[in-house]
Amino acid sequence: MTTIELSATARRHLLDTLQIGAGVLAVGALLLAPPAKGTIAFYPMTVSAERSLPMLATSEGRKLLSKTALANGYIVTGTRPAFADLLFNHGIIALAVADGGCIGTAK
Repeated sequence: MTTIELSATARRHLLDTLQIGAGVLAVGALLLAPPAKGTIAFYPMTVSAERSLPMLATSEGRKLLSKTALANGYIVTGTRPAFADLLFNHGIIALAVADGGCIGTAK
């Protein structure tokens, strides 16, 4: 097995780059993480999820607000189902919604 030896300066630059990259990813994840309660965007990842999304979006007291700018997504308000259940059992991803992040009206 070969090893790569880096100078102290190169190691420092590599560590700085990794830390900055980890920070950017963490902030991005926090910005996109859906709240437990509030306005959420639901996006279907499969064809069957696309068919079941309107029913799921309006269950458990959630209210359908509008369609998203991206195709087949919906903006809802209410409580978010368990993220893992939503993704793995229904094929739907939930994301946080920024103010002004939706278009049109739900039909």
